[in-house]
Amino acid sequence: MAKLPVEIIDLHEARSVALGRAVEEANKVQNEIDFTYLGADFVEAMRLNVFTNIHTGTFFDTLVSRKREWRGFHPFIICFVDRFLYSDRLSNLFGSRRSEAGVGLVTTYGVEDLIIPKGKMAAYFIYELASHALAFIVSGREHHAESRGCIFDLKAADKRAILSSMRAGAPCDECRKWFLANGKDLSSQQLVAINALLHKSSLLIEEGADLELDAEPKSSKSVSKFQEDEAIPKGYRAGNDLEAAANRGAVREDPSVEPSKARKVWREKLDFLLVERASAADAAVKFRLDREIEEAREVLKGIRDEQS
Repeated sequence: MAKLPVEIIDLHEARSVALGRAVEEANKVQNEIDFTYLGADFVEAMRLNVFTNIHTGTFFDTLVSRKREWRGFHPFIICFVDRFLYSDRLSNLFGSRRSEAGVGLVTTYGVEDLIIPKGKMAAYFIYELASHALAFIVSGREHHAESRGCIFDLKAADKRAILSSMRAGAPCDECRKWFLANGKDLSSQQLVAINALLHKSSLLIEEGADLELDAEPKSSKSVSKFQEDEAIPKGYRAGNDLEAAANRGAVREDPSVEPSKARKVWREKLDFLLVERASAADAAVKFRLDREIEEAREVLKGIRDEQS
């Protein structure tokens, strides 16, 4: 069975590293939904519609119109912004979607630190990817006003209720029954995939979870490298100094390199690799990046173990 294609447009001012990590992890824990980034042309086409305050209905009208104009097959698109979201009925939203049209919108505005603990934004992104994908497959399920620890809690009265929803790692019983009754287009494998995503999100958000590799980099420079298109232009040299240092073994073997500095260098390299992996299309490139990501994580774990 072909994977369900869900495409992502990152409209943050600087590309979100945590979102790239979430996309990578979301594709790793299940095999039914393929989350991929759309390129720079699509980003620029929608960037003009990113205002300080975004009316979700107006944004969706534009996105649906653009979808019809764009070449290729784009059934489901989720845009990510860092702006205040409101609709005709509600304001200060986490996100919104027009399921029947296959479009969604998620914000990080007022989320990190205020609601989601710093360093755990990957959990938030995976949660949103899962809930949007489920609603795309089976549209029509309304959010319920009361909080049940469910992905379809409205969360309008208290946005902090999203934490209990994320920790639950699954829809409530009533919503599960609704999807079983109405989800003629929802396969058992897709339901397993959605549950895997929600479970991963719940693990990442739990207190004490090891999110060393999911935290945003402390250096703003490592984010600004990815401000443009996720497909790094030919001749782009960012990260080459990091790679050269790694190839020389300077980080791991040279005792003159302080552990904190080594950790910073390898974290920056991992950031670079994860964003490249999220946008890679060629199978050989994906394989190479997977190997390099695994190596970087092993080195970081070794540095952390040495410091403990």
